[in-house]
Amino acid sequence: MSHDAHDAHDDAHDDAHHDEPPPPPEGETPLWFTVFGVCLFTLGGIVFLLRGAPAEGAKPEPDAKPAAAAAAPPKPAAPPPAIAPAALSRILPNLRPPGR
Repeated sequence: MSHDAHDAHDDAHDDAHHDEPPPPPEGETPLWFTVFGVCLFTLGGIVFLLRGAPAEGAKPEPDAKPAAAAAAPPKPAAPPPAIAPAALSRILPNLRPPGR
């Protein structure tokens, strides 16, 4: 019964939107647009390469350290603080597995 009611409902729909022609296909990209994109990409690459290397006579940045300071080995890190025996005696019983 519900199937028959559904069929009657489908007949009531207007199928006019199925009769419309499909939209026209997209046009091709103009050649000048592609050439323009290639030129921009090439120009950006040239600018990147030219700005990437500093000139030979360029002054070092003010934050740069002298070569002697840069060649010195780093200072060793401070050793970790020692744990007091009283604190160690409170921690160790908690580390043992239960039942032992």
